Amino acid sequence: MPKFGLLSKRFGADESGAATIEFVIWLPFLLVLLFLSVNAAVLMHTQTLLYDAARDAARQVATGAATTAEAASAAQARFQAAMGVSADVAISGEFVRADLSVPYTKVLVLGGPMAGDWTLGAAVTMWVEQDDAS
Repeated sequence: MPKFGLLSKRFGADESGAATIEFVIWLPFLLVLLFLSVNAAVLMHTQTLLYDAARDAARQVATGAATTAEAASAAQARFQAAMGVSADVAISGEFVRADLSVPYTKVLVLGGPMAGDWTLGAAVTMWVEQDDAS
């Protein structure tokens, strides 16, 4: 019995490795937080790129610098073909609307398959500018 008491005192008094245990416990939470932060940053960056491309496409058509097909093609060309960006530019009355979208699975760094069939999109509507000559 004295040996067990001596061993338990020695084991309880030894704190070497305590920091390692705490690190191992917190590491998964910190990694998940890091991956979520990276994915959020990538999504926000892609959203901004989509919006800029949609705005430029709508502006080209609104000023008469390009047709709807040319503007849609130019907007898609700003992205890698592997991303699968879809672009739709249409004129409705006095307005031009440019819609761009990309599946989440093509954007997310990690967890793409878990995103399902959601899409990230941007839409811009502009007035068609009239010629001053007419």
